[in-house]
Amino acid sequence: MNKRIPVFGMLFLHILLCGAFLACSSDSVSNSPDEKNDEASLSSSAEVSSSADISSSATTSSSSESVTEKSSSSGESQDTGKSSSEISSSSGTSEKTPEEMAAISAIARSCSRDSLMADSLLNVYEKEGSFGEATTRLADCAYSMSFERLYGDVILPSGFDRLERDLDLNYQEFKKAFYKFWQDDYGVGPCNRDSLNVVSKNSDSLSSSASYFICTDRREGFSSEINWVGANDLQVNAYKQDCGSADYRGITNPTTGKLYVCDHGTWRYPLEVEEECGLCGTDNDGLVKAGSIFEYVCNSNQWKMNELVLKDSRDNKEYRTTKVAGLYWMMENMQADTVRFDWDEVSKEDFCPNGWRLPTNTEWLDMFKAMANQASNARVMNLMSGVLTYSSWWTSTEEGADSVRTVSVRYQPLNYEDSKKFSSATNYNISVSPKTGRYSARCVNDEL
Repeated sequence: MNKRIPVFGMLFLHILLCGAFLACSSDSVSNSPDEKNDEASLSSSAEVSSSADISSSATTSSSSESVTEKSSSSGESQDTGKSSSEISSSSGTSEKTPEEMAAISAIARSCSRDSLMADSLLNVYEKEGSFGEATTRLADCAYSMSFERLYGDVILPSGFDRLERDLDLNYQEFKKAFYKFWQDDYGVGPCNRDSLNVVSKNSDSLSSSASYFICTDRREGFSSEINWVGANDLQVNAYKQDCGSADYRGITNPTTGKLYVCDHGTWRYPLEVEEECGLCGTDNDGLVKAGSIFEYVCNSNQWKMNELVLKDSRDNKEYRTTKVAGLYWMMENMQADTVRFDWDEVSKEDFCPNGWRLPTNTEWLDMFKAMANQASNARVMNLMSGVLTYSSWWTSTEEGADSVRTVSVRYQPLNYEDSKKFSSATNYNISVSPKTGRYSARCVNDEL
């Protein structure tokens, strides 16, 4: 559970974190609490039907209007296109309240390298009513000071909360003025209950903060106040797009080609299979499509791996099969009176069910490579039965009169990262083995 720093620890934190304020003075520093999100074009975000083939050339949705770009004064959508150097105060310093002037002074002093720089900035502000070319840098710094920070599992106070303030000033008005400085520069306006979930573009093109913001009271790891935080590409592209409880459809960003899915009332990122095969809707139920690894079938609005059941007419045993790397593979080992066989048994023409055959060493290798280095895919094919396991299979590739190539899979991960991998370096290999050995066997079919 996140814990807040007690009051008596504030002095120590002030000394420990004072460098954070000085960092804001660097021309190249990035002060956004979230990573700068991908540039996204909402105005041309295209609505896509729930067919299997999703194209970015689909008709543009009428609801995919440009992201709200609020001015702090009227709240109307606009795009000033101005850089920070052109953004100035609408009134002189003589018209500002004590809280507003205290906020301006706090920003200049907290975001400067030293007092001389701060005094110089304040002189510029007094004469011009703005910080001129320094506005962007100071706005980014002030924005970064408006958030609590996580240090391990401890919540550190925001830079704003660590400011020394005149106790005669109205705290809420002082805070409002501090936030208003960067809100005006970014063109986003205030963030409150009335503007929750609004997405707004950062109108300062020189800012190193996020390109888009969302007004939210949800910030992972915090019980945070309502504030503007960097919006991710899903929030940007899905903004103002209808998504009803009965809807299952997608939109694509025509610039990036990325797909976003409306799943019965909630916008989400697409599943990997949806990225490969498109959406699975009622209009393409039963459709079979090949993914990058496995083959899938659209069944009841859900893509499922296309597993086929092979029944061996000789003993009525059933085997699960699926298509991988251009071949239909058994997903389990052949079984007879035993689960391991000698060469004399597997080399017979009728060892495999009718129409099936023993795979070559190259076909085994192709299947291994198709697993895309993911242990989870190898488990789907039942190549690994658990930790610290070792299995070997026959191939049909002979090496001389007395030897055959065999394949083996070992699963002996040394750490968590190893446990997720499936590669020739750690998991599988092909070797030459004597025909006198006994190994497992699987069968393949070129076409069903």
